[in-house]
Amino acid sequence: MKKFIAFLVVLVALLSFSACGEKVDRNFTGDQSDNTGKTENSKVETSFTIGVVDGAPSLAVANILKGFDFSRSSDGVDYIYHTNVSVVSGAQDVRAGVLNGTFDMAITPLNMSAAISNAKPELGLKLAAVNVFGCIYVIGEDDISGFSDFKGKTVISVGAGGTPDVVFRNLVSKSNVGINLLNGNDPADEEKVNLTFADDASGVVAALKNGAADFAILGEPAVTTVCKVTGKKVVMNIQEEWSKVYSDLEFVQAGLCMSNKVYTDTNYVDALLLKLGENKKYVYDNISSLNDIYEEVQSSLKSVAFSAELLDRCNIGMKRASEIKEDIEAFLTAVYDFNPQQVGGSLPDESFYY
Repeated sequence: MKKFIAFLVVLVALLSFSACGEKVDRNFTGDQSDNTGKTENSKVETSFTIGVVDGAPSLAVANILKGFDFSRSSDGVDYIYHTNVSVVSGAQDVRAGVLNGTFDMAITPLNMSAAISNAKPELGLKLAAVNVFGCIYVIGEDDISGFSDFKGKTVISVGAGGTPDVVFRNLVSKSNVGINLLNGNDPADEEKVNLTFADDASGVVAALKNGAADFAILGEPAVTTVCKVTGKKVVMNIQEEWSKVYSDLEFVQAGLCMSNKVYTDTNYVDALLLKLGENKKYVYDNISSLNDIYEEVQSSLKSVAFSAELLDRCNIGMKRASEIKEDIEAFLTAVYDFNPQQVGGSLPDESFYY
């Protein structure tokens, strides 16, 4: 009888120990090992959203439009990052999204990244990479050898103060050619470049068709579309003209900026930039599928007639901002000289570059 009671005591103790073992918190921030030697880590999951303007900027993130996941383990913790992409209609939508925290990252014109950084310093915004190296062209009927050939001609641009307008005016002035801003039915100045503006691409098409403008400044993929419907052709590559004026510096137009919520984990940022570095090859390898890819996100690119020539003119790629700081500074300085408020009132300092 005593042996039986002793056996029951041992059995109860074993069952109690087993029950306690079943209640071990597998999310405890440390390694938990079972009797097979297998280790189960705790998990920390984070989601980020990249805002990107519909058009050439969204081509720069084509290979992550459906998302990008990255994970790493450290000291018994699995860190899992989910990256989503939101395609919006305009640059101002991206700007608002970054300022209000909807977007943790964004592909924006470089001067907009600087302006956002100045407007809200607490974001700690940094420019991580350049992803669009200029997609701006002048289209028309007559061949052009230099900016002096625009004298007496009317050139139309979408939106006064936009990147195409600012860059074109900068290059014209560097070529010692005057600019005449047309207002209403003002007569053209035969000794200057006559510049006028449209609200959108349809306004550019109308002006080219009815003779109100001789040339137009546009970005791809609008260049291909407008040339097709108007019978015009590319007569000037703005990126090449920039390098002539700025001593072979590379033209830089838009890139990936990120708030301090993102770049605290350099492993994640490095993985994301590595993935974006593969995007250009992905786009060229999937030319025939791009329309379907953009159909899924309801982008205007779903109806673009993609070709290798069009993609060449979009100039997408990926270079770390810190590695091409001189090129970026030249672009931002040109914008600042045109209108300081377009970079937020002051040029960014070293802390702006990731």
